Amino acid sequence: MIAILKTPNYEVSDFELVTHFRVRKGETFSIVVENAALNSDWTSNADPTLMITPLSAEGNSGVKIVASGVGQSKLFIIGPDDKPLKKWLVEVYNDEATNFRVPAGRTEDLD
Repeated sequence: MIAILKTPNYEVSDFELVTHFRVRKGETFSIVVENAALNSDWTSNADPTLMITPLSAEGNSGVKIVASGVGQSKLFIIGPDDKPLKKWLVEVYNDEATNFRVPAGRTEDLD
């Protein structure tokens, strides 16, 4: 199985080797699995965190995902035998983490 992750900021071509990744709330990303089994299905254990839309491409299985809520979610691709083919842990963070600024403080002696 070969999987590709595409986000607005980066692309990972060996995504099948990844088990955990982070995206910012509001970002849209896609995952395509090449040569996926026919009738593969995608699911998540925390639907409010990820909004999943199937993508169709000949011989491939894929999804377009919007990170709609802060939290962690497991994303699965399920084969036609109802067994997971791959699982990813997705961590969605908000702008608070990216906009945090350390306030300028006073200096103190460490004695």
